[in-house]
Amino acid sequence: MLQSMRQGVASWVLKGFLIIIALSFVSWGVGDMFRGSADPVVASVGGQDIHARQLVEQVNQQVERLSRATGGQVDFETARELGVIDQTLQQMVARALLTEEANDFGLAVPDSTITEAIRSNPAFKNDLGTFDRQMFQAVLQRNGLTEAAYVASLRNDIAQRQLIGSVVSGMILPDALTKTFYGHREEKRVIDAVIVTANDVDEVAEPDDAAIQDYYDNHEDQFTAPEYRALTYVTITPADLMSSVEVTDAEVKDLYDARIDSFRQPEQRIVDHLFFSDEETAKAAYDRLLRGEDLLKVAADISELGADDVSLGSITRSELPDEAAEPVFALKNGGITVPVKTAFGWNIYRVNSIQPEHVQTLDEVRAVLHDEVARERALDVMVELGNTLEDQLAAGSTLEEAASSLDLEAVKIEAVDSRGLDRKGDPVDVLPKISGFLDTAFETPVGLESPLTESDSRDAMYVVQVDDVIDPALRPLDEVRDDVVASVKEEMRVARAGEIAGEIATAAREGGDLSAAASAHGLTVRTTQAFTRQGTGLDLSLSQEAIDAIFRHPKGAVTDAIKAGATSYVVAKTTDVEVPAYSDSEPAGATVRNELAGSFEQDLLGAFEKALRDRYDVAINRENIDKVF
Repeated sequence: MLQSMRQGVASWVLKGFLIIIALSFVSWGVGDMFRGSADPVVASVGGQDIHARQLVEQVNQQVERLSRATGGQVDFETARELGVIDQTLQQMVARALLTEEANDFGLAVPDSTITEAIRSNPAFKNDLGTFDRQMFQAVLQRNGLTEAAYVASLRNDIAQRQLIGSVVSGMILPDALTKTFYGHREEKRVIDAVIVTANDVDEVAEPDDAAIQDYYDNHEDQFTAPEYRALTYVTITPADLMSSVEVTDAEVKDLYDARIDSFRQPEQRIVDHLFFSDEETAKAAYDRLLRGEDLLKVAADISELGADDVSLGSITRSELPDEAAEPVFALKNGGITVPVKTAFGWNIYRVNSIQPEHVQTLDEVRAVLHDEVARERALDVMVELGNTLEDQLAAGSTLEEAASSLDLEAVKIEAVDSRGLDRKGDPVDVLPKISGFLDTAFETPVGLESPLTESDSRDAMYVVQVDDVIDPALRPLDEVRDDVVASVKEEMRVARAGEIAGEIATAAREGGDLSAAASAHGLTVRTTQAFTRQGTGLDLSLSQEAIDAIFRHPKGAVTDAIKAGATSYVVAKTTDVEVPAYSDSEPAGATVRNELAGSFEQDLLGAFEKALRDRYDVAINRENIDKVF
């Protein structure tokens, strides 16, 4: 996880040299750590000093961004591990270098440009989308800035933007390079492939003792038992307490009366429905129905509708349009409404059956309501018991003594790992099904109890005591010998699969027929769909290493045996190559051009920054940085 976060941090830090071109308002919050004390210099760039206060402010902003991006809280220690502090300082150094260069060039930003930048900043606009001076002043005040300080900072940023623009604005991206890169990335191939897996290998010989010992010695992690913990725990749940809670009939009746509407099932009717776009057609159909004609025949004649088309099924009053609800629910069983106009047109309804309103009786729902009252009462008892248990532990009682005095069970687990498995690898039967329980157990020091902890769902409380910690240890060979033998034999099958794939590749090259070479080993050739270098469109399971190797071979050439997965190899021959024509008006073409342009800009800016570092003295005060962080 930490490595992936590091990679994410690096990706946006690489863009740090361009960040200063943004004119959006940035909050400069100042921590209390320097109030009334010295503000040491952490870096010097030419004639500029970067102070600890400034670095802390910028790191705070980066940490907040990282926390939002990862969905968690990132502190200074994690920021240090991720390299955020050093990378943020390098961004500040880069900005200082630009300031030095801009000053030496004598770049000047006119007041009109500053005014336009401020007036166009969304942070200073009101609900009407226009610049609001009062809002501008309020934002500055909230961030502890004077107008002069903000304008000076903005002027400096715009000057740096102009300087960067002068570096990259003249860049021309060669069309030939763009087309070549596009063709390389978007190229698709169709291949004939033979997959050889360990399962395709006949039974291998039994490994000898030396091979078993060698595998065991070289794969200790595979045969090392995890950390186990011996636990004693007490849980308190409403389910355990409900049977001891007294619930009166009056309480159940009161809850029934309060919830009576939830037990009421409204009247339902099974209804057929004919729809007409005009009143004349609706009346003609109604007249036919009054004469006794079958509704389905009328529907078929007039609207070409079948039984499924006209049936609304079982519906309640609220499921009908307001104009139709009253006439439909006023009918007797078998009745037909006169044509009814709704917002959707003219309608005729027929009632086929009626299910009257039904209210569940108290006796029908008594058990459910009793348990609901008991559970609520048990939740209160659970909290009271939890507080008493906590008090007794604080007074010096052991967990077992406190549990016994409260008529609670103290359950013991001889050994459990962080996955909830015992020494045999089986689930521990008496492990409570409480989210976070094992996390608490493995965070609690040996010999101590955890605090009284409430489950995430708030329907359980528990205390867990760590009686012993069994450190990870290499299992004796005699204990895991069968597992070692199975692993050695699997390794032998994988190796043999590679040999078979190599034999197929050689035979196909010599004979020119991949299918015949595969058949000699009882295997078949599969033809894929067209796929890209990234594997898009590929309907085989191949590693990226295999895909890369396939794209390195020319059309018609047979590859060597390539590792396709953990236990498989592939031999492939490209039968078709598709290289789409480049067009920067197409999304894929525009994406490639933009990516190349961005890469070239980064290279140019990287070279520019290096030149500035050679021109201006840069000194980092590591001692002061370490004191601050």
